[in-house]
Amino acid sequence: MSPSLQLRCPVCKARFRSEVICSRCGASLGRLMELALASFHLRERARASFDAGDPGAAAEFASRAQGLHRTEAGDRLERLARLLKPVQRPRARSNGAGSLTPGGAAFGFW
Repeated sequence: MSPSLQLRCPVCKARFRSEVICSRCGASLGRLMELALASFHLRERARASFDAGDPGAAAEFASRAQGLHRTEAGDRLERLARLLKPVQRPRARSNGAGSLTPGGAAFGFW
């Protein structure tokens, strides 16, 4: 397992050995394993979104993955996705008279 994916028991900090029960202190690690696996799958979806040309979805998946289990590789993936994500700009609204104004209000009447 790579260092960025190395998990430790939250109770005694023993290295994760892919067992449901910690070999040192006996703590249950099942939920930890589930979270690590879920974050792995979300990062895979982020990579697939990049391949499909959708950096916005990649950013969302990468962010969700990092929220479950933060890794160095996940940090890099999330930063890249955020850099490539299209910027959403607010749209101007019509004020009803055919001209576009910020927020839809007529100029000078805020």
